[in-house]
Amino acid sequence: MKINNQTGFTVLEVIVAIVVGGLFIIGMSGAVSNLNALNAKSERLTSANASAASKIEELRNAKFLALPATTTVVDFTDELASIIPPPRSAEYTVTDLNSSTKQIDLEIEYSDFGKTRTIEYSTVIGELGVGQY
Repeated sequence: MKINNQTGFTVLEVIVAIVVGGLFIIGMSGAVSNLNALNAKSERLTSANASAASKIEELRNAKFLALPATTTVVDFTDELASIIPPPRSAEYTVTDLNSSTKQIDLEIEYSDFGKTRTIEYSTVIGELGVGQY
């Protein structure tokens, strides 16, 4: 007596399923790797921008006379968040535009997967206060 009701997969079907599954897993691991790198870049950029904005606000909230009276470069690398990878540098320059106005130029440089990234901010501070000249 012969039974022709065999169920299951053939060897060829199993091999094809394994190959397709393997290709899918390889593709997904590449996508996850790229997403992780993009996330790290985004975190670094966000942290650098937050550090720059925080320093600009700190300087804008300082008393006008507390700012240096001549063109001065100030390093604040030690204040950067630890998530920003070395080599990194952060400095701002205070420049007198006239007796009642000063300009602050801020620059942060850091290494991002072998490339040097630079963030630059600039603002003007008046003697009478924020946004008043």
